[in-house]
Amino acid sequence: MDLDRFVDKYRQLRVVEAARFLVGHCLVRDHPELGEVRALITEAEAYREDDPASHSYHGRTARTWPMFERPGILYVYLSYGVHHCMNVSAEEEGRGAAVLIRRLVGLPPHQHLRMLGPGLICRALAIDRSMNGLDLFDPASPLRLMPNPEREKLAPYIQVGERIGIKVAVEKPWRFYINRELEKALLTGGRQADLSLLESARGQAGEAQGQGSQSGA
Repeated sequence: MDLDRFVDKYRQLRVVEAARFLVGHCLVRDHPELGEVRALITEAEAYREDDPASHSYHGRTARTWPMFERPGILYVYLSYGVHHCMNVSAEEEGRGAAVLIRRLVGLPPHQHLRMLGPGLICRALAIDRSMNGLDLFDPASPLRLMPNPEREKLAPYIQVGERIGIKVAVEKPWRFYINRELEKALLTGGRQADLSLLESARGQAGEAQGQGSQSGA
């Protein structure tokens, strides 16, 4: 999938579909100290305007305006006054929807970066509110989304669960994540994750489905 098709596809999706779609694709950061950092998105959550857990639930404000922009706009907020968290706007302009990026795995040579949480992502990649409103589909942006040509290989390992760290609407299955065994394999082996670990992950995904979780792409 080339960049134009990637962008066109994302723009057509509702936010829950958009969250699933981003898992397995890439985030690229032109880091002020580390140079270009490429990372695989391994977990994302959806939030929308009719969702009481969403920042957009009470409408467009001076804080939430990026959620109401066209798809692909960066929304950064400060959680509990401590951690920055990054989101990607979704759906048509004016809808108030966004995807929270929850976990990343750095690709070589940056696989050592700790990005297994929204706050850790922004800390590792030097993302803060000064970047609010960036177009993540602009190839010239210092932070941008890019298609992963090997994403289809990861699709069978994408699972579904309830969102984390919220107190309302917790029952909505709007969190999408790569099976943890596969994520572990990617962390230790980069793109060349051992095939046996992938097969183990497939088995674990099947077991999780039998216990009530959803899996698939």
